Amino acid sequence: MYAAGYLWALLQIGCDVMVIAPQTLLDALPADSNDGASVRRVSLDVAGRLPPQAGPEECAEMLWQALGQTLTVEATASGRYPSVVLLLYLDAFVSELLRPDVAACAVSCPVMGLWFKPPQTLSVRWREQIRRFVRLGRRYRLFRSPRFAALLLLDATAARSIPVQPPRIITVPEFTDVTLPATRPPVVDMILERAAGRRICCLVGSIDQRKGIRGFLEAATAAPAEEWFFMIAGSVVWDALDAEVVGALRGDVVGSRPNLMLVDEWLQAETLNAIIAASDLLYACYEDWPYSSNMLCKAAGLGTPVLARDEGYIGRNVRRFGLGVLISPRERIARRFTDGFAEAVASLAASPAFKSGCREYLSANDPAALVVALEPVIREVGCQ
Repeated sequence: MYAAGYLWALLQIGCDVMVIAPQTLLDALPADSNDGASVRRVSLDVAGRLPPQAGPEECAEMLWQALGQTLTVEATASGRYPSVVLLLYLDAFVSELLRPDVAACAVSCPVMGLWFKPPQTLSVRWREQIRRFVRLGRRYRLFRSPRFAALLLLDATAARSIPVQPPRIITVPEFTDVTLPATRPPVVDMILERAAGRRICCLVGSIDQRKGIRGFLEAATAAPAEEWFFMIAGSVVWDALDAEVVGALRGDVVGSRPNLMLVDEWLQAETLNAIIAASDLLYACYEDWPYSSNMLCKAAGLGTPVLARDEGYIGRNVRRFGLGVLISPRERIARRFTDGFAEAVASLAASPAFKSGCREYLSANDPAALVVALEPVIREVGCQ
């Protein structure tokens, strides 16, 4: 979705675009009437070439080298070198101690990058404080490279924690696809049949420990069984879950709990959207996740309130736009699922304030806003 959105925005600005990505991502990009004259697609998959034991600096440097070689080959073939490189997952290309000359050695034009998970403000953990102090002056020197033109952030507050300020920091919108399938997927029919009129609380996407699944399971145990049905849908990363959670989920797969259902499979975006739209509450009480999440866009676009902790990007935006129910960072999630909570959530979803907040959030996080954010710096560095 990000690649398609950024491709659309760059074409709106008037750029000729060369998309360099793994073949699977290229195949997922939608066919476009502008594709051909304005868009070139180049397959590059480096993941399989990275040594299993390589550290973050080595992996990042190898990615820069692979990118540079690909740009040179394509420029030789076409007679044109890019005016600017936009990295849609800068996280893979930057590490804390990466040398600042790596980008300049690999790429011969200005570079911009979208950083999904920048460092957060100083942790209270003393080990982290000591580690950052020891590395003072050596952290994230990549942004001192003369090649680095702009840093894109989904969360403007993250800029305060970056130790080296790049020339430009641009806040860009968080957006996603909320398209629903033409007909209701069978999995949604199955969920509604199992729910049998109860309110549905869903946890969707890639399911790992950071998604707060332990709290979700505790809530399913504590909630009034006649009021709530809990739904987990998406690909479960079993290796990323502790033994207790794995045991609970393995049992629930065979239906040992009447108010909990698990669909452990990769689902198309439209199917996930249909599950969210059929739900009454989207669970987003993630663990150690202060970053952005496109689940807010999905929930707002589909009219489903969010349950989230009052912290990080998710908490700030749920509070600012009134997108759902907030709980304190230390509160046990299960305590919210008492008698009457289902009615309170339904009342919130039907309220004019909630619907207005959803519209405002979607307006602020729209691909059209991406064009507004990118166009000045793209034109400044000469990509037309």
